[in-house]
Amino acid sequence: MPRKKEIHKKPRFSFVSNRAYDVLTSHLIDRFPIDPMEIIAFYPCINIASYTELQRNTNFKDPFGFSAKNARIDKLNESIADPTKHIEHIEAVTKIVRGDSEYMIVYDDRVRNDQRIRWTIAHELGHIFLGHLVEFEMTALNRSGLSPEQYGILEVEAHWFAAELLAPRPVVSLFDFEKSPTGISLICDISPQAAAKRLKQFGSPAYGTYPSRRKLQRNFHRHIFGKDYLKSIFESSAAFSEAPFYPELCKFCRVCYSCKSFVDSEHYRHCPFCGKALVEADKYFPFYAVKSKYPDTLYKGINLPIYEEGKNKRLLYCPVCKNHDLSGKAQYCGICGTSLYNHCLAEDKHISVECRYCPDCGSEATYCDLYGKETSKASMPLGFEDYIEFDYWDYVRHMIGYQDKKDMGLYATLSDSMVYYDDSDFVLFTPHKNLIDEIQSHTEHIQWAIETRGLVSIERLRCYCEV
Repeated sequence: MPRKKEIHKKPRFSFVSNRAYDVLTSHLIDRFPIDPMEIIAFYPCINIASYTELQRNTNFKDPFGFSAKNARIDKLNESIADPTKHIEHIEAVTKIVRGDSEYMIVYDDRVRNDQRIRWTIAHELGHIFLGHLVEFEMTALNRSGLSPEQYGILEVEAHWFAAELLAPRPVVSLFDFEKSPTGISLICDISPQAAAKRLKQFGSPAYGTYPSRRKLQRNFHRHIFGKDYLKSIFESSAAFSEAPFYPELCKFCRVCYSCKSFVDSEHYRHCPFCGKALVEADKYFPFYAVKSKYPDTLYKGINLPIYEEGKNKRLLYCPVCKNHDLSGKAQYCGICGTSLYNHCLAEDKHISVECRYCPDCGSEATYCDLYGKETSKASMPLGFEDYIEFDYWDYVRHMIGYQDKKDMGLYATLSDSMVYYDDSDFVLFTPHKNLIDEIQSHTEHIQWAIETRGLVSIERLRCYCEV
């Protein structure tokens, strides 16, 4: 039997972060909020039960001694004058059952705070995945045998694991929160206090290197840049719909009652996608009207496709001919004449390129007709029915345009394209016949990008136009 380790002198922040990222990537978790219960479901050796569930099933008055232990903590805290040094209540306990092959997590659901419970469960998973219960001569299973310093190190590591699991830095730091923790809280469904600590941590250098960082960003790319995270914000804020501070939360994301689109600007008075008036934040309600058939059902928001906006609310490239060679003062595409700016037709002012209708007055916008005629993504032609869509193509394309060679021309040319694969045989389809020669001239670089950014093995890439 191998000799067990001694508890280290300092928290292993780099090791803990890597462990959390490995857990997320190994199970292809790719969206917020991250559910610890979903992770537990992958591990038959990890069992979990709530305090009240265990109390009901075992007839024990105080399962795992939660109430008794917390009563002793309360007495101890009374003798500590400095409240910042008070000991926190025990809200979960993890024990090894059946030798060292299975774990039992019991959490205190009497807390009645879903965000704290999620964090607590993630914390307990930290103890398990970091080997705290089996690798050391004195473990958290025998708390009385640990010195305050040893216990503190294991607790810091478990807290860090919970933070990196529920709000992984490589992903969350990609958002622009404008120094406000509220966005982190809503996206990750963690408490405002935990979000504030997380935002502060992002201001400090990261610990070490993280092999899983690129894979984690790849997996979450669609969730972030496809704005799927708006669903997370909407649902997290809806949980507080009866609270007096809810109007402040719903400013981050509402669902248009008319077209069901997500609206993420608190300043919009009309839906930019259908032009209908939006309900103001202090009167907004995220559930269907009481008279509806399902009054307690959340609105199911949708994300409509939008064009990419560069500086000064101008298109990043022409959506019609894919021309990206735009001079600094150009108002129209020099090739096809498409307006590079979106205007409210009633007030003749610049508005965001995402708008089909003016968000201020609801009048039709210049791009209303352009969106109506937009070219759809390439679809799979006949003869490739056995091929599978490559889920990470948008991420690869993004990296081509913004990081690898910062080739915005190729990035624009590849818009509307799709990639499919069968084993290591990849095919790229574009709906634009006039762009196929340009794409084929970059086949070698695209293949390299798919392999290195998509983290897949690729032997051959073929490029086709579907018409």
